[in-house]
Amino acid sequence: MSSIEISPRVAERVADEQVIWLTTVDTDGRPVPTPVWFLWSDDEVLVFSRPDTPKLRNIGENDRVALNLNSSSSGGDVAVLTARARIDPDGPNPAE
Repeated sequence: MSSIEISPRVAERVADEQVIWLTTVDTDGRPVPTPVWFLWSDDEVLVFSRPDTPKLRNIGENDRVALNLNSSSSGGDVAVLTARARIDPDGPNPAE
């Protein structure tokens, strides 16, 4: 993903949480939310994926995405980030 500026509270959450909702847009313009495991690294969200997934196909067509962190049990503490995603086939290996 492109570099994202976030508040200290959201920075704390992305450092602690393991799953985030990645919403891409399909070729018909429909939003497609997908829960993904992620890593927050150097102001970027890193998501590993097999190359044949709908989310990567969608990002290849439209790089605009939304990232949502789950709310608290009371419905508060919602965090929504918007960004432009990029596919890096030469990026780090998930085993690293």
